[in-house]
Amino acid sequence: MGRERAETVIRPAVDTLQQCLGDADESTRSEAMLALRELCKHHAELFVPIADDLRGVLDDDNTWIRERALIVLGEIAAGRPEAIDPPFDDFEACLADDVPNVRSKAILRLGSIAETYPDADRLSIDDFRACLDDDSWTVCSSATTALASLAETHPETVRPVIDDILELLSPSVEFIGSGPGGEQIHIMLALGRLGVTYPREAPRIVSVLQRIFDEDPWVRMEATEALLAIDAVDPEAATAAEGICALLLADDESTEAIERFVAAKPAVRALVITELRSRVGDMDSVDEKPTVAAAFRTISTIDDAYLHLS
Repeated sequence: MGRERAETVIRPAVDTLQQCLGDADESTRSEAMLALRELCKHHAELFVPIADDLRGVLDDDNTWIRERALIVLGEIAAGRPEAIDPPFDDFEACLADDVPNVRSKAILRLGSIAETYPDADRLSIDDFRACLDDDSWTVCSSATTALASLAETHPETVRPVIDDILELLSPSVEFIGSGPGGEQIHIMLALGRLGVTYPREAPRIVSVLQRIFDEDPWVRMEATEALLAIDAVDPEAATAAEGICALLLADDESTEAIERFVAAKPAVRALVITELRSRVGDMDSVDEKPTVAAAFRTISTIDDAYLHLS
């Protein structure tokens, strides 16, 4: 309720929730931290006075509290970087947490504050390299995501770990983890961004991505997304996909569209799905979304591997 209200209302709410962080009841502390996270999205400037308390919460026994505290500290650092000491040490300490999700959030936040404080001279590439060797794919994928973002502002710092990132998918690995295709999908997307930042590295990045066209359609789609970012998609496949998309959008029950989709190679199918997904995410084409949704439903009836799209 408070996030839409004036600062005079929010300030007492933050103070009250801050006091709840010391409550003996774990669930109370957790819910207070959740509420603080929501408020911080809109009022980061009001959280500067409680930054030190939040640093202390990073030692809480409750995993969710530690995760949320990381997020809020990151929000404060991004919203008011001049008002608090950069929480590098705090986030680095969380890299030793015994819970993968906490380590994952910590490495992502380290990447964020390294961008927020570019002159802090505290970026340790060793932290990221260590996370690439983590036994959790969640942590590995978060590290690659953070590195792909950092590469845009710290290209020479990130360049030495490209080999480490490629090694994660070389040789091809079983795609496991949460969600379709697993956490390795985020690694593929990060490689796509790195291929844009480092054109000279693009050929070997492309080589790795092209080997990942396994039986999982979701994996193929995300590999295609990464290849599109690098502009490394086969022109003939792209032309074939454009033709199928045009037919589907003109008439989602078109017999020709269905026949061409069924006969298409996996790479072409992945391009069709990627193009349709991009149209869903494009707010300029909002009037087209019902048509795109109908095309997805048609595709899911052709092949139940694509049911998640509908």
